Amino acid sequence: MTPTYPTWKRTAMDGIQKTTMNLWNSRQDVGYYEVGVFDKDFKPIPFVTLYSILKVEYLSHVQFDVYINEESIKKAVYICSLSKLRSNDDNKPLLATRICSKFKRAKEL
Repeated sequence: MTPTYPTWKRTAMDGIQKTTMNLWNSRQDVGYYEVGVFDKDFKPIPFVTLYSILKVEYLSHVQFDVYINEESIKKAVYICSLSKLRSNDDNKPLLATRICSKFKRAKEL
C-alpha cells in the first residue's frame, strides 16, 4: 500500500480531511482487501471510504480515498490493508497479511 507515510489534506467539507491511497495486489490467492484506520495500540478509528472491502485483481491496483473527521486525526496513526482469503478446504492453512502505512504528523514533515 502506498504511500508509506500518507498525509491528510483538507476537503471542501468543514472538519473533514482525506488521504488518497493505492493498493497493489501481488498475491494470486487474494482477491479482496479490507481497509482500516487504527490508533497507536491498533484500536480502530472511525473513518469513511467508498468501500471498506476492496476487490483487487492479481497484479493490479486500486486507488481509494479515506475520509476522517479532524478530531480523530490526532488519534489516527496507521492505515492498514488486511488480505481476505477464502478456502474451500478446511484442512488447508490460510495466511492473511496486514500491511500498514504510518501517517506523517506535522512535526515529522
